[in-house]
Order: sequence, then structure tokens, then C-alpha cells
Amino acid sequence: MIIFFSNSYRPPDMFKIANSTHASPFDYEQLADDGKELWLIRVPHNITSSDLVGMKFKLPGDRSPGKSLGKLSKHSSSYSMYRVPEALEESDENILCGGQEMSGFRCLVPYMKRKGKLGFAPKPIKHKLILDEKVEIPDTTQIKKRSHEADSDKKSHKKKKASS
Repeated sequence: MIIFFSNSYRPPDMFKIANSTHASPFDYEQLADDGKELWLIRVPHNITSSDLVGMKFKLPGDRSPGKSLGKLSKHSSSYSMYRVPEALEESDENILCGGQEMSGFRCLVPYMKRKGKLGFAPKPIKHKLILDEKVEIPDTTQIKKRSHEADSDKKSHKKKKASS
């Protein structure tokens, strides 16, 4: 079933509805092919499509949402790709990859037979992935230990100076 925006839509003043005759790999007819899937991948704003060229990752399948599917490095930052858990799946509070809002998304695609009007894609989004920046959180016990050692070194150095 094809669902299109209502023909009663009227654009704001000084705007007009644009018709498209340009072919698109995302055209409704192209996506209706049984061999194609829709994937939704959320990436941080500072990652460009060219940054993703050549990135390799494992197919999501039934892999746990908390497990990394692939990695990407850009400058001094590291990123990991995760599968977004489905709403009723994995209620483990330790899985913090986010992206659950993506489960409510639907994809709008052009339909060339209707001059490029947008309609909902002929199939649901198969996989939802998220590319998250890896943030290293330091072990506070190690920081405290190093700080304590530094303080001890300073104190012993002062004692040596005072006894000289």
C-alpha cells in the first residue's frame, strides 16, 4: 500500500511544491525490489559520509546491542557502531548505546510515477545502527593513587631538603 501526503497540502506563501523527474536510488520502485533493505544509521554531526567510506563492520543479525559491530577513528576520537535494541528487547540497564527513538521512524521516499511526491517506503527499516563516540572514563581509584604517590614524593623530597 502506498501512502502519500495529502493533496490538500498547501505550501506557505512564496513557496511552491517542487516536482522531481530525477531518478533516485531511493525511489519507491527501486526500494520495492525484494533484494533490498532499508538501514538507518545515526552518526555524530562531525562525521561526514566520506569518513564512513571504507568503514567495515559486522552485520547486525542477532548480535547483542551492547557489542560493537565496528570501529572508526577520526583525528583523536574513536567511535563504535552498535545495533539499536528493539523496544521490547534487552531491558539490560547496562546497554547504553541509545537510539531507541529510532524505532518509531519511518522512511519517506520519492515516487517518480507521481512526479517525485514523497510517500512512505514500501518496506520497514530492517536495521537501526548508531555510531557512538567512545569516551574513556578514567578509573578514579588510579587517579587517587597517583595523586597520593605524588604527594608522598613531595613530602619525602621536602624532608630530605630539611635534613640536609
